[in-house]
Amino acid sequence: MAGRDHDRVTKGKRARKVPIIEEIRPLVAQRILSAGRAPDARLFTGPRGGRVSTV
Repeated sequence: MAGRDHDRVTKGKRARKVPIIEEIRPLVAQRILSAGRAPDARLFTGPRGGRVSTV
């Protein structure tokens, strides 16, 4: 569900650094460009375009 706090920030409300291995950096860079700068943009999406979920 978009709009809930955990969709927007970490528990500590701070930015999080995520290490990205060299081999996938071009893929991540392309996804960032295609996602745009919208605050709710997701780097990776589920099959229907929404949040990736394990349930």
